[in-house]
Amino acid sequence: MLKMWQLHLWLGVIFTGASFYGTATPLTAAEAPAAKNSASSPVAKIDEREVMLRNLIDAGVLMLEGKAYEQFIQAFVSPEDRRRFEQAYAKQGGINYEVWGSEKGVKLLNVLKQISVKDIVIRDNKACYRTDAAPSGTFSFAYTKGAWYIENQAKCAVDKPAPTPDEQIKAVP
Repeated sequence: MLKMWQLHLWLGVIFTGASFYGTATPLTAAEAPAAKNSASSPVAKIDEREVMLRNLIDAGVLMLEGKAYEQFIQAFVSPEDRRRFEQAYAKQGGINYEVWGSEKGVKLLNVLKQISVKDIVIRDNKACYRTDAAPSGTFSFAYTKGAWYIENQAKCAVDKPAPTPDEQIKAVP
């Protein structure tokens, strides 16, 4: 299992894209210096929260595959939910992360693998995914205090299905 400082170093490398091998990292379009006498073209701004979430999901897959369940809980569960989690397991004699991982870790790994390839849509500091790997059919993250956490029960707004052609015709006055 990873020590806490190793986890922070590992996540820091993932989130910042740091390299310890002395290789140069290529400049992105946003960082490249503008050429003289060229018309400035707008560069799409990337939401840092999206990059952070994508990296966190990838890190979660690695943690669960490596059976680093305690580190997974520390990284993905909000402090409030973690406190409730620890209190619930304290009644059973303490947290056995191996048991938790065998019960829930495999399911979470499947969910994270499915959503890792999906596009991220962030609305109101929430990222929701539709996935049949999750028990409710949805899986969500909440962005709180500068970090992404799994929501204990997915709180995704239900999108109305697109209207059928007949409904579209009826809607025209």
